[in-house]
Amino acid sequence: MATGASTAHAGVILLDARLGVLPQTRRHATIASLLGIPRLAVAINKMDLVGFDEAVFQRIAADVRGFAARLGFVQLSFFPVSARLGDNVALPSARMPWHQGGTILQFLETVERDRAQAPFRFPVQTVVRPHLDYRGLAGQIASGEVHVGDEVVLLPSGARTRVKAIDTFAGPLAAAAAPLSVVLRLEDEVDTGRGDLLAHPDAAPAPRTGVEATVVWLTERPLDPSRTYLLKHTTRTVPARVEEMRSLLDPETRAERPADTLRLNDIGRVTIRCARPVLSDPYARNRATGAFILIDALTNETAAAGTIAEMREEQAERGATAHIAVGGIALALEVEEFLSARGRFAAVVRHAAAALACAAAGIDAIYAGEALLPDAVDLRGVPDWRKTLERALLRRPSAPT
Repeated sequence: MATGASTAHAGVILLDARLGVLPQTRRHATIASLLGIPRLAVAINKMDLVGFDEAVFQRIAADVRGFAARLGFVQLSFFPVSARLGDNVALPSARMPWHQGGTILQFLETVERDRAQAPFRFPVQTVVRPHLDYRGLAGQIASGEVHVGDEVVLLPSGARTRVKAIDTFAGPLAAAAAPLSVVLRLEDEVDTGRGDLLAHPDAAPAPRTGVEATVVWLTERPLDPSRTYLLKHTTRTVPARVEEMRSLLDPETRAERPADTLRLNDIGRVTIRCARPVLSDPYARNRATGAFILIDALTNETAAAGTIAEMREEQAERGATAHIAVGGIALALEVEEFLSARGRFAAVVRHAAAALACAAAGIDAIYAGEALLPDAVDLRGVPDWRKTLERALLRRPSAPT
């Protein structure tokens, strides 16, 4: 259920009119809420077995409203149905004239889809180059829309260019919106590949290696924080590990309690550290780029499905990469050890171009060269370089999410 719900715009929960609200009902409604489904239909089935009694329907509907009020659904609709006889499934029921709320089919046909209203996100699936005179980036527009002539930024490198053309199987377009699959041709031949992301510069996501998320565990093998998993987000797959198991969530009461692992069907809040940056949005803002799966690197089975939370202040500080000028290899190695102890990824480089490449990959660059490096934290000749570096990292702004 969790995997399907993560991309759904509406959900339908089925209840037995004879049994009413069960723990499973609360669990499914809570999962639907956690995964951001805005509209929920509650189908109270087998009304023929309770004599099409309106009182039974109203009692169950009141029970559902009681616990669903805090789940934040934009729309909560109730339907008395008999699936066996077809009442209120596709056509209104003559046996329940007291229900004037339409049918399940009418509910599904009027669901609004709002992917095009989110900021433009285009995960690159592959580079298409059938001959020397054609080079395009193929993929599906995850959200938003793009026009020919739009300025776009390529992440994580930060390179900027403009859209030269939008090609489709049916022919060229002047504009395209989610969820259309297209090939974008750019004015400049920027270095890119599968897993990169195009966005408008004024609304681009911040590349980050640390994410806080809510996950549903999907495999019988429990979560092992010492193991490395693969995190698949849009078209990008990166090695990752669960850095912190924050809490276990009770799906019926939404209460949280401490835990050190997750087992099959458990829901928990975790902090994940990725070996390379992911180009994500909080799930509450953009479901297309706010969801991911964790893959067991040994068995290749899906271990968990997750949704990305808003970035906490300390995560934002850690997510901002830095250029650090040290002047010599001895100090560079000390700085690398200092950053590693704080959970940051860093590399020692001797050339300015390599330092810029590190920033594109979400890695702190410890620059041991002699040339001047713009915006670098300069530790050369600083007696207490640890305090200087700590203050600089805490002040360092991160890109907006």
